[in-house]
Amino acid sequence: MSHVLLRLGCLGAYHTASATCYHEICVSYWTRKVAIQEDCCKSIVEMDDDCANYVFYKFHNDFFQALLKNHCSSKASPSPAPPKAN
Repeated sequence: MSHVLLRLGCLGAYHTASATCYHEICVSYWTRKVAIQEDCCKSIVEMDDDCANYVFYKFHNDFFQALLKNHCSSKASPSPAPPKAN
C-alpha cells in the first residue's frame, strides 16, 4: 500500500480513506484526462502546500498539479445564484 494513503489528512475523508481520491488522481495522470469527482476536488482545492507536495511529488510534473487544481477550482466553486424574478 502506498505511503500516500497513510496521510489521510491530505485528501480529506473522501471514501473514509484517501484511496479513492488518490486512485482518481492516478487515473487522471495516466490517461491524461481529468477524472476527478467533486468530493476529491474539494480535498485537492483545500490541500495546503505541504500536502500537495506530498501527494503530487511522485508524478514529477508541476503542470499536472496545476491542471488538477485549476480543474477542481472551477468544479468546487459554488454556482452563482440565478437572478431574482421581479
